[in-house]
Amino acid sequence: MGVVTHISQVTDQAQSFLKAMSVAGTLYMLAFPVLWFISSIVPAYMRNRVIVFGNLIVQLFAIIIMLNQMAKKGTKFQELSKSSRDLLPKKR
Repeated sequence: MGVVTHISQVTDQAQSFLKAMSVAGTLYMLAFPVLWFISSIVPAYMRNRVIVFGNLIVQLFAIIIMLNQMAKKGTKFQELSKSSRDLLPKKR
């Protein structure tokens, strides 16, 4: 379920928007596990800093990507929301 199974059922504009949002969402969700793995390479006294500040930076970057897609004029989200089309298919 989710974006992967339903992406073929929406318009081309919605597909590009959903792909961009899923990349930003994946970046946000995988920030901690990836940084936790990377921190095993770093000396023990630096691990907490790597995880905390790295997580802060990566998740902040993902949020900025999402906000740019939602707040700027002329973005895919604005075009989709003005057209009054449904972004995802409705259950019939």
